[in-house]
Amino acid sequence: MIRNAGAAALLVALALSISLPAHAQDRTALPGIPATDHRRAVTETDWPWRTVGRVNLAGKGHCTGVLVGERQVLTAAHCLWSVTAKAPLPAGVLHFVAAWDRGTYLAVAGVTRVTTADKPAYGPAISGYDPARDWALLELDAPIGRTVGWVALLSKGEADEVLQPGTPLAIAGYNQDVAQALRVDDACRVEDTMEGGLVFRHACAGTKGVSGGPLFAKVAGTYRVVGLLVGIEKRSGLSVAVSSRAIPALDHSEHRP
Repeated sequence: MIRNAGAAALLVALALSISLPAHAQDRTALPGIPATDHRRAVTETDWPWRTVGRVNLAGKGHCTGVLVGERQVLTAAHCLWSVTAKAPLPAGVLHFVAAWDRGTYLAVAGVTRVTTADKPAYGPAISGYDPARDWALLELDAPIGRTVGWVALLSKGEADEVLQPGTPLAIAGYNQDVAQALRVDDACRVEDTMEGGLVFRHACAGTKGVSGGPLFAKVAGTYRVVGLLVGIEKRSGLSVAVSSRAIPALDHSEHRP
């Protein structure tokens, strides 16, 4: 179980990714990618994958984010940490590119404001790291969700029922080894929950660059965002997600353009 104290020793954060040539990478050695790799290519403009995009970090790498409102994108807080400056990156150097696919995309917007948890979790190397606080809500400078669409967060009331061991999941993101195109693993499930349901473990395939990537589950036939990938548990090798229960509720239902 992940507890607030000692979390740094248990987690490997899937921090920002800088693209490397495919031939220079051993995919089986990447953290978060099991020996049997179920990631698959998708059409980025299909639902709900079109709501997922790259969070570009001042030209120094990327993470993954998902539209949850017409101007709101969720990602991992640790993505925003500058190791050089020892401080979070300012909002003005961040950009979200929806449905990026090797040079094409549906929409792009800058970031005007970043909202985090109290005492945000900027990474396991920082004292007091708690994965339940490893989330960030980005406010965009344009309402691109009106044309791209967005996926609703799972409500706290629904989480107790949905986030149970065995619940099917799908993760989407821009992996370090396939950084220019979206990959999805929808052959995985919830393994267990921790911290009163604020954090859960899963075996969905995702490596560096997929930090902040959404975990989707179907609720009454509709995709909902149930969590965000934040790291890998060293002891078990399972991936760790912050649950939607840990994120302030947004009064947004799903919007499909």
